[in-house]
Amino acid sequence: MAKVRFIYAKQGVSKYISHLDLMRVLRRSFARADIALEHSQGFNPHPYLSVALPLPVGVESRCEVMDVRTVEQPSDAMLRALDRALSPGLTALSYTTELRPVKDIAWARYRLLLDHDGGGVDTGDFLTRGPVVVPRKTKSGVKDIDLVPYLREVVFDCVDGRYGVTALLSAGEPQLNPLLLVAALNQSYPTMGWAEAACERLELRDSALQPWL
Repeated sequence: MAKVRFIYAKQGVSKYISHLDLMRVLRRSFARADIALEHSQGFNPHPYLSVALPLPVGVESRCEVMDVRTVEQPSDAMLRALDRALSPGLTALSYTTELRPVKDIAWARYRLLLDHDGGGVDTGDFLTRGPVVVPRKTKSGVKDIDLVPYLREVVFDCVDGRYGVTALLSAGEPQLNPLLLVAALNQSYPTMGWAEAACERLELRDSALQPWL
């Protein structure tokens, strides 16, 4: 038996797969790849398979994390077999048997491309102009949250007439949806009419802002 962490990308059409559906897709992919997984004991055994930091539907990622327990030792051949068995848009990138605790993830870097109503705005003071309070859905209902304390390294640019923004967003406590950043920008610059055109998770960082993977 081996505890294995697979790193994979979730892009293209796969970004529309919900977390629950993704778990089913991944389980079937291991079966198609003929990779035996260790199962739990009891009346309803299930494979040991978990995904860290589930993505919101519609968000892509190049750094997704899946932990499993395989019957055989992992190998490059196993990685290739899994990659061939995955659904379109899912790509197995690498694996490791050195499993750093998921709780060490504190930040995630995202890249968003934003459509807008036209015109321009100086975004240089985004994090210094004061609180940016937006509504956030939680298990206990909708609550307001100031995003400023949970943002780092916000960089704006322009790509083919669209605004681009890259930022580190809290992925620990609280774990925040990157699309809250669109709501925050609309509050800070209401004349722009920002709308998310694309969003991708780029990397994971720990509390010291060092790479987690």
